[in-house]
Amino acid sequence: MSEPGLRPIIDSGSSRVFDCNRITRKLHELNGARENLFFRNPQLNNVIIIKHSVPSVDRRSRRAPPVGTKLYFAFNENDPYRGGSTIFLHNEQLEAALRDKCGVSRENNKQAVEEDIVLLRALGRLPTLDPFLMRDVLASEQLAVNPAYLEISGEEWKEIELYIQDHFTPLVRAALPGLAASHEQANRLAEKMWEAKDLKALQPLVIALRLPEATALEIFYAWKVITFYAFQYARLKPKLLEMAQWLKASEVLPQLTPHDMRLRIEGSHQTVREQIRQPWRVIETTLATYESSYTKMFKDKGDAGPFLSFIGNASETFWLLGDALGKLDHALFCWDNVTARYSRRSLPLDGLESALRMLEEILGTGKAEPVGMVWGAASNGDARQRA
Repeated sequence: MSEPGLRPIIDSGSSRVFDCNRITRKLHELNGARENLFFRNPQLNNVIIIKHSVPSVDRRSRRAPPVGTKLYFAFNENDPYRGGSTIFLHNEQLEAALRDKCGVSRENNKQAVEEDIVLLRALGRLPTLDPFLMRDVLASEQLAVNPAYLEISGEEWKEIELYIQDHFTPLVRAALPGLAASHEQANRLAEKMWEAKDLKALQPLVIALRLPEATALEIFYAWKVITFYAFQYARLKPKLLEMAQWLKASEVLPQLTPHDMRLRIEGSHQTVREQIRQPWRVIETTLATYESSYTKMFKDKGDAGPFLSFIGNASETFWLLGDALGKLDHALFCWDNVTARYSRRSLPLDGLESALRMLEEILGTGKAEPVGMVWGAASNGDARQRA
């Protein structure tokens, strides 16, 4: 695949990619900044972090999440599209791999390495790398980074915050009717749900929702992320429908299409349709269950059982939903970049074949890597992600 085809896969814009390298180089060009960047170790600031699906057979345990995290180091930081090597964040020998790949070592600066490992682990706990989720988790962990790396406007943050808070407050009022007269108390408790750190303050809700105390904070946080994904999906859906229509329209090939090429394109079409259908179904089914149970409990004042059941499984659901939404968002971003410059997004045959192959790679389980790129194996020789 040509460089223009590779470029959108690792460029930021997709919620699966955090292109720290691009922002670092931009800051260098603008003001020569060498300090107050994202990571404490300068070498790490040229990394590109990529989320990808992990097949169940490649997970280190049955409870391991379906999303893994790769650290991509370009051979040439100024031209990252020509290839590089990767480290799996959950590599058991992560520090040794970082030393080998980019020279990060405790011997040089123990505190800086420890702080950067904490920062990487925080990003590893996210299903996707949306600027909103990154800023939220870093603030929660009190990890300070240059705000230039968190590309979200104050207006967008406030819009998302209000959307989530609007879903939190009714639960507080319904679960604790004694607070109905105190708008201030209800809002304060909703804020505690947002932070998901103060178990004592949230104890009334834990009891009312019958949550296991040991995982209650994890469940509250997962619910916040699920609500954010509902917000994101509403914004992505029109574009998803447009991509689906493009797939349908591009199935009709010219009569003079060479036989071998026709077979390849038709096979790719079928594969991509199936690959899109599966995560889309996960999103639609999950969010429909969420909205239906939420409406039944809080708007219709009906059976609370379905919502309580949904919330109880929130920690698992937010990984599955994030994986599905991340795949489709990544595919949309790349598809848009590749097709936008053509009238009615109608690609020539060789471009169509390349675009479909790119979508197969992005949407395939465990295949988030750009086609044709040179990727290094994990430092311990195991090419499988240890999620």
